[in-house]
Amino acid sequence: MATPENSAVPFTTKSQFVYEKLRGRIVSGENKPGERLILRKVAAMAGTSLVPVREALNKLEADGLVTQIPHVGARIATPDLEKIEETLLIRASLEILGVQVTLPHFTEADFEALDAIILETRWAVEHKDPANMNRLNREFHLRLYQPCPLPRLKKMIEDLWDESQISSNLLEFIPQRARQNLAEHRRLVHFLRKRDVNNVEVIIITQRENAKSALRNQFQSKGESKCTSM
Repeated sequence: MATPENSAVPFTTKSQFVYEKLRGRIVSGENKPGERLILRKVAAMAGTSLVPVREALNKLEADGLVTQIPHVGARIATPDLEKIEETLLIRASLEILGVQVTLPHFTEADFEALDAIILETRWAVEHKDPANMNRLNREFHLRLYQPCPLPRLKKMIEDLWDESQISSNLLEFIPQRARQNLAEHRRLVHFLRKRDVNNVEVIIITQRENAKSALRNQFQSKGESKCTSM
């Protein structure tokens, strides 16, 4: 892993600091599924002792991001198709609820922020930049719920997106799906501006089904690779 990091970020505990650092690396794809996590290396990276690392790994295991086997060690969890599809189903359901409670709080600044992400995404699609496409896809969807007045709902959606992101980092770049995803985002913003919740819900469900189809195809063909947005 990278060089030791002594951060001034005001985390409440050292284990929380290690947890956030590792979770960020896993979600971004910097640490790959199946990769072994060596405690002393993680401790050196975070600038802590082994105790906060063990606590952080236990929490990541509870999140489903890490697997630990006694006397063997810890590894980044490998995505399972059935679990991913379950995550997509739950995530879409919560996103629909999120739209319902968030849309009344939307301002023009929120729409402009979404438009800016779409513009960046178009550039990433045109230049076949899957890492940025995945980052922007997650950023777009989480930006939808930034004005949400329910913090627990926002946190649940964010956690489910983190789970999905790990799978996205494994899959191959599929130009057709990337363009399709961009078009879905444009339509989503169009109907959000019209305050048309019904059509927004239809698009969220459509995105879920398109993502499931792309995942099934890739898991069946080769199982592991690199990336298209979900």
